[in-house]
Amino acid sequence: MEKLDFSIPLANGPIVIGTTGDPATPYQQAVSLSKLLDGAKLLTLNGEGHTAYGDNTCIDSLVDAYLDGQDLGEGNLTCF
Repeated sequence: MEKLDFSIPLANGPIVIGTTGDPATPYQQAVSLSKLLDGAKLLTLNGEGHTAYGDNTCIDSLVDAYLDGQDLGEGNLTCF
């Protein structure tokens, strides 16, 4: 199997969104993906449900800011 290269430099690092109580996608998969992608920021929703964006004002505001090109600062972020 060919090894994938996730080290492509981007203007803004990717964000990975994970929900701690996601019934379809275990949160640990978001954690692992954020570690695979160079410069990725993990955005955690401490709650229940499969999709976070459009369902949580904290997540919505951070994703909207990211998509608008704003700097989300250093480190990972958590919403409740």
